Amino acid sequence: MFHVLFDVVCTLKKCYLCLKDKKKQKKIKKKKVKKNKKKLVLQQLVGFTFQSLIYYIVGRGQFIFKLAHFLLNFFFLNSSTFFLFPDLIIQNFNMHTLHMHT
Repeated sequence: MFHVLFDVVCTLKKCYLCLKDKKKQKKIKKKKVKKNKKKLVLQQLVGFTFQSLIYYIVGRGQFIFKLAHFLLNFFFLNSSTFFLFPDLIIQNFNMHTLHMHT
């Protein structure tokens, strides 16, 4: 009789410890998910900011290049600048200036 009672108590204890362990694991998983979500949001925010910064710099660079190109063509329309830029751009620019002045 004592043996059976001891077995029942041991089994109940194992079940209780097993359930307790499962609850702990669920809590740990929830904490990890929350931390991962915070990390993911932070990574996305940093990535978006960095990407926006790159687009801004590239956009400004293109604008500055176009402005420099226009100023070089406008002020120094001689044979030396024709080697710096492709013929098509210079032809388009010259056609544009011809239409403006005629």
